[in-house]
Amino acid sequence: MKIIVNKTRENDTDQTIHFTITDDNENEYKWHGDIPKGINIQTHLNANMGKYLHLIRRREYPNAPVVEDMEQWIADGCIAPAILDDEENEVTPERVIAKVPFRQSHPKVMLDRAAFDLLEIEDQIDILADLLLND
Repeated sequence: MKIIVNKTRENDTDQTIHFTITDDNENEYKWHGDIPKGINIQTHLNANMGKYLHLIRRREYPNAPVVEDMEQWIADGCIAPAILDDEENEVTPERVIAKVPFRQSHPKVMLDRAAFDLLEIEDQIDILADLLLND
């Protein structure tokens, strides 16, 4: 796995970091996070790579059960265990959890704010509506 900084932005109390994280299968994901000012960005990202990848996996498998090792759960076939509902006395059988397409933490149009601001208001509304409806 590796993590590469794409862009940084200083805020009043912290800094926003946009980065690309690559998993062991060479899948790349664009993500972002806010970190305190004054710390080494790459050191922080390297130390928290597992946390960021876990957040990405939760987006890919939103119906996954809570598991200690998400990567192992995926390798084992994405199986959600059977669940007993005591009130209804019903069992939800074991099932495979489907993976959904990953969406970046920031759509590309929002990263290029200057270009977005140059669009006519109707086009901006169309883009934002499309983002909301397809989220």
